[in-house]
Amino acid sequence: DDVDDDWNSDPRSWGGYVVVKLREGMIVPHHSFSGVDALKRVEKRLLPTTFRCAESAFPKWSDVRRHGPKDAPRYHLFVAEADPSALSVMMTRTLLGLKNVLSMDVADGQSGAGWVILKGAGCSPWKEERDRQTDDVQDDEPFWLHRVYQLGDPLCTAEIEVPLLWDAVEERIVSNDSWEIIRWLSELAATAAPGSVRISNTVEDVIGRKGGGDDDDGDDDNKPTLFPENVENEIHRRHTELVRPLIDAIDTAGIEYFKNERRVTAEVSEARTAIFAKLAKLNELLEERRFVAGDKLTAVDILLASCLFQFDAAYLDAYFLRECEGC
Repeated sequence: DDVDDDWNSDPRSWGGYVVVKLREGMIVPHHSFSGVDALKRVEKRLLPTTFRCAESAFPKWSDVRRHGPKDAPRYHLFVAEADPSALSVMMTRTLLGLKNVLSMDVADGQSGAGWVILKGAGCSPWKEERDRQTDDVQDDEPFWLHRVYQLGDPLCTAEIEVPLLWDAVEERIVSNDSWEIIRWLSELAATAAPGSVRISNTVEDVIGRKGGGDDDDGDDDNKPTLFPENVENEIHRRHTELVRPLIDAIDTAGIEYFKNERRVTAEVSEARTAIFAKLAKLNELLEERRFVAGDKLTAVDILLASCLFQFDAAYLDAYFLRECEGC
């Protein structure tokens, strides 16, 4: 983008930009948005870098309590309110009372270099850069999320995505998978030392329990969790078959529509049909029960809520979905 945006302005007022990704550590135009066939052929030859973490390898409560540089939290989240998956992680962190345990940066918007945080990153090693700025620098320098990916793996081929969980001590990416991170946050809250976290009053009476009970009686098997054992299979099934396909269909409907100069191609039509089919299924399901997996709030409800918030507030009009048959 040749336009020098005013970083102090509302990100929604910024001009257009080219969507980018990382290819072997370098920022390049994203093939899915560019329409350039040569880029698509190059992408097919490169295996994407995955930033996933086995459940057994996720940090334990004892790891989290080890502070990072200057006594800051060791683990840090990079998120964006405009992204439903990242928003679900933000909601989980708040509802489970983990705001003082995990620090977080919220991206201000997208740019021609990916997600940007206008006031700079709030975790190590980038926070130290900001702290070293001289007194004559009045404004914080913007920070681009691609730098986290490049430090985590200098030769990575990856989307510049949120959410992202960062280990400030080992300077590595733990995961950028929202479902993984939500599961970890849930387990973290359930295994925290007594008095270390406080479940939000908003959900305390409706959140699931590890053993499937109704109250937290101090028993470790009955601690609050977003993955109760008695409905865990149902949670994963609804996530895989219903909620995640809904989010993917919304993304496809928008991306393909604008990539094809606002023409309703076969891919757009198919995605739109899938959106309203999944919404109809959800309506049927929630006529029978209070929550997606039963009578308790679980992880799949939080992910669904974040998706529907964005759908009603933005995607329905931005992706011209009100005009669809069946709306």
